[in-house]
Parts: sequence; structure tokens; C-alpha cells
Amino acid sequence: MEYQLIQYSEENRVAKITLNSAPLNIMNIQMMEEINGALDHATQSAGLSVVLFCGAGEKAFSAGVAIEEHTAELVSKMLTTFHDIFRRLAKIDLVSVARVQGHCLGGGLELAGICDFVIASDNAKFGLPEIKLGCFPPVAAALFPSLIGRRQAARLMITGETISAPEALALGLVTRVCSRDELDDCVDKTLAEITSKSSAVISLLRRAEPKWCEKFLADLERAERVYLDELTKLHDMQEGIDAFTEKREPTWRHA
Repeated sequence: MEYQLIQYSEENRVAKITLNSAPLNIMNIQMMEEINGALDHATQSAGLSVVLFCGAGEKAFSAGVAIEEHTAELVSKMLTTFHDIFRRLAKIDLVSVARVQGHCLGGGLELAGICDFVIASDNAKFGLPEIKLGCFPPVAAALFPSLIGRRQAARLMITGETISAPEALALGLVTRVCSRDELDDCVDKTLAEITSKSSAVISLLRRAEPKWCEKFLADLERAERVYLDELTKLHDMQEGIDAFTEKREPTWRHA
């Protein structure tokens, strides 16, 4: 598979996937398809232990999913292609790591959130702003209550507020926080800690863990259906997206 919007490499038992659309590394359908292709390649490649997600540049890991693809014609393909990334990650034997700097918002936070390790710089900002656009984040709705607790998940999804890296660490969204200058060293140390262990034992450990992925996948399927069958029919979803595009405040009908 040829990659135009991501970079993919394998070295020292690590498959590295870089979202390569700086400055904000917005994920559109093409990028999502490339991520899925890269994950398939990593799954089939011998000798790997880790898949590492990075964002190009210094401004963002990812500021989320492309707003312009939230149209009647594209929203179904966009959502299912995006969720296919999480279906793969929920089942993959490889340990997943996210290297986060700058903005980590919306779908970017969902992508980081499903990873086993999240290593963040102290300038990173985390948030789920979808509610401000008349939308909601299906992956977060399915995953975050079990990850950080129902109340904190509700707070992030309903308010759409942005939180700092130290607060994300305290909530359990982040594994480690490093200074910007030390981020790469911190990531390298984490990768070395993982790859020094037996991948066969780690694979068995994942099988021995509670079957969180089965519940997550079932919950994700339900959230996806609510999004496509009900949310997209609301006036307020279109109003939120139009208001964002037109750089104005939305006028909600609450319907």
C-alpha cells in the first residue's frame, strides 16, 4: 500500500505510524484508510512487538476528524472507516503506544485513548470538542467510562472542555508526562521497556486480561448506530457543522 497522508516504518520491533498532515494532522477518510492498511501490514509482519502512533510537527498529535466529511454523502463511510481503526486496535496482539505533543482533540484523543501507553509532552492539550459542533464522540462514549470513570467521561464529552497534560495524567488518560525536550527520550525508554519483554508472554497476558475489548466493540457498535441512524437526522448536527464552517455561534433548535 502506498501512503500519502501517513508515514510507516518498522525498526527495532516497532511499527511506527506517523499522521503526516501537519500542522493539525486532521484525519480524513484517506488517512483513515491508510492507517487501517498500515495496521494490517503490522499485524502480518513478523518480529514486531509495538505499534507507535505519532503526529507530524510540533503543533498537534491530531486535532481530530475532518469536519468537511461530516456530510450526508460521506458521514457513514467516514465513521465506519474511522471505527475500523479501533476494531483493529482492540484485537491486535501488538502493544500500542501514542506519542502526544500539542493538541490531542476529538478523534485524536480517541486514537490516543485506546492505546496501551500514552506518553505526552507537558504542553499537550486534551479534549473532546464534538459537542460544540452538535455531535458526540462514539469511540469515547464506548471506551472512556471504563477508562476514566463515568463522571469524568461525561464531563469531557458534555462540556467539551480542554484539559492539560498533568490533569489528563491524573484522570488516567495519560501514562507519563515529559518535558517537550525529553519527550522522544521518554518514548524511546518506554519502547525499550516493552520490546525487552517476551512478545509471546505479552500476547498471553492480553488473553488473560478481562475481555474489555468485547464490551468495547459491542458498545462501539451501538454508539455508531445512534450516530448514523439518529444524530445525523437532527437539525442541530447540521447547524453545529455549518456554524463551525461559517465561523459563527450555532443557534440550537434542540431538535
